[in-house]
Amino acid sequence: MVSDSDGPQDSMQPERRRRWRPLSDRRLARTIGLGVVAVALALVWLVREFQLDVQELLGFLGVSVVFVAAFAVLPAAVFAILWLLKRVRGK
Repeated sequence: MVSDSDGPQDSMQPERRRRWRPLSDRRLARTIGLGVVAVALALVWLVREFQLDVQELLGFLGVSVVFVAAFAVLPAAVFAILWLLKRVRGK
């Protein structure tokens, strides 16, 4: 049965969490890096295997980057405008 008391085990939890955080950050960075390398190698293989046009693929990549950037920048711009309006009206 689990008790609600703050015993020795509960007091050790924050220290244990602090100790594991850098390790988990490194694991996440390594996983992301390995994923990027794997996708890049897969794309190189696909281009060679199916004799795809590299310029066309780079064009698709550019359009994708612009599309994603628009969805990232637009909400930030709206937030900044609303924040400025709130600040101006507050004075």
